[in-house]
Amino acid sequence: MSYTILDSLPLPRQFRNTHVEVVIAGLAARLACAGPEMAGLWDRVAPILKLQGSPAEDPTLRRKMRAELDVHVARDFFGLAKDEMRYLLDPSSELGDDCGIETFGALKRAEIRATKRFTSFDMIMDAWESLAQVDYDELATTVPDTRTLADAYWEYAIRDEVDVRLLLAAIVKRMRQPRPIQEVMLAFLYAAQPHLLMPHLSADRQAEWRRLIGPSADMSRISVASFASSHLARFTEAKGRLAADGAWRFDLASNAVDRGAAIYNISLPPSTEGRADFVWHAMRSINQQNATSALSQEEHSFLAQAVAA
Repeated sequence: MSYTILDSLPLPRQFRNTHVEVVIAGLAARLACAGPEMAGLWDRVAPILKLQGSPAEDPTLRRKMRAELDVHVARDFFGLAKDEMRYLLDPSSELGDDCGIETFGALKRAEIRATKRFTSFDMIMDAWESLAQVDYDELATTVPDTRTLADAYWEYAIRDEVDVRLLLAAIVKRMRQPRPIQEVMLAFLYAAQPHLLMPHLSADRQAEWRRLIGPSADMSRISVASFASSHLARFTEAKGRLAADGAWRFDLASNAVDRGAAIYNISLPPSTEGRADFVWHAMRSINQQNATSALSQEEHSFLAQAVAA
């Protein structure tokens, strides 16, 4: 295999020994090391990954493990949503049989001829439902590099429903897996009212947030009642529009929000995407219970109404 081919493969450039990486590496090792000619590689990697037993030789087991590997890479590493995975495997499952788009068309036709069903699709989606989800965000350890951005590059005024919708869409797009709606609303509140995030940042991150946001990062505590009273109706409309368009998915049973594939059809200004990335990274080190308790009554009211909207 040439370096050009190897370099084109989606292989991680770093291995940080996180849980999701260990799971993926373990499945890959069990699949790749089958056969006596791979015994030496298995003997080297199995102790490193703490793998017990032997490589996967049984064809049925190998098909199951390949499906699991696809799920962990797509869902837990790259952060794809369920309908994004369905589209990736078979666009017609999301767009209809007459969509005219294929991804694994040859495989689909061959499996349907043999078994009357798209077996690979079914196995992967079954694995999606049955496998426990690994926290993708444990991989997101790198602080966003904003040094090359101009001052006030993320300045953003919320004037109407469209402004609310774009900022909310940026928050949802940045998520890598379903999140509790309370957490999503808190992230939106920090992005919409930048001064509220300031107390939760280190001194250097405060300076960078202030530089990129502009004056609104240093405003004295604004009553979110004024924000809520002027924008809550627009917020409700914005959330409804995103849901109707397939960009916002809410699961009542888990009280969690997920992004839909349509989120990528929305053109977002850099100011909203930058804020969303910064806020989500900052929230990884924020105790949300304490942060919520520190909010004013008006801010609590906004969160409660936004969650219930």
